[in-house]
Amino acid sequence: MLSTALRTPLALALGALLLSACQTEEQQASPPSSPPAPKVAVFDQGVLDTLLALNVEVACIAPGAMPAYLAEQIDLEQMTQVGTLFEPNMEALEACAPDLILLGRRSAGHQEALSQLATTLDMSIAPDAFIEGVLGQIEQLGQLFDRQTEAAQLARDLEQQLQRVQQQSQAYQSATLLFTVNGHILPHAPGDRYGMLNEALGLSSTVAPLGITPPANRPEAGTPEAIALQEAQALRLATTLEAQPDWLLILDRNGATGGEPQAEATLSAHAGVQATQAWQQGQVFYLDAPTWYVATGGYQGLMMTLSDLETRLGSD
Repeated sequence: MLSTALRTPLALALGALLLSACQTEEQQASPPSSPPAPKVAVFDQGVLDTLLALNVEVACIAPGAMPAYLAEQIDLEQMTQVGTLFEPNMEALEACAPDLILLGRRSAGHQEALSQLATTLDMSIAPDAFIEGVLGQIEQLGQLFDRQTEAAQLARDLEQQLQRVQQQSQAYQSATLLFTVNGHILPHAPGDRYGMLNEALGLSSTVAPLGITPPANRPEAGTPEAIALQEAQALRLATTLEAQPDWLLILDRNGATGGEPQAEATLSAHAGVQATQAWQQGQVFYLDAPTWYVATGGYQGLMMTLSDLETRLGSD
């Protein structure tokens, strides 16, 4: 989430984009006209999602694999493609000449370099303050693009949807997110990268502590560090499942970017998953993988998921 401390310089920076520094006396005397909207380049699909919900035009985009609902809303042929979600194409970005560059978690490391081209903002949302971050981002984008009224309506709609889904979730105590990738199952606790749905649902998590300090970088396979991490992850998963979460929320990495989904096969082959009452009772919710893996934090994707969860929780 953008901090409060950023708001003053943010307003000043965008004010410089939207207002002419020099005006003639005749221009100063004439009635003020609406300033042109800043030309924006976007390196995060969650941000793109919310911009589209606010009816903001995007000029430059880093497309990558895209959830179907986003692909249906844009015309890539009308946009300048300026790299990937991880790596900007500097030549294409210079040709696009944006006034404003919006980054996300994958592209945040390029903020300093891109700031040499245009005002550049990191719009990443912290997973341990997810709902606050989403609401804060909606507000910030509304301010940036003069969509305050629209942003306020989106925020109200989101808060109302959260209330509805949490009313349905009151019948349960816990939900645990399982991230599946290449035959492995990794539980995500609140505060972990994809553990934010516990906050949205108002339910506790059964995910146990990892037990070791995870290495900063993924250790090489077969090393003592890799073996220790695998053992800790296996123990964490076993303890998490033994605590019997009421619901299992599943995010399939293999299906997130166009690959063949593997989550159901991976889970069906795991004895610990099969032993849970949630699995046996069919209280398993598969997240739309591209929405949550690629466009995390986007308003439209979040609202669709919450609506689906409201329906699903209410039907059991």
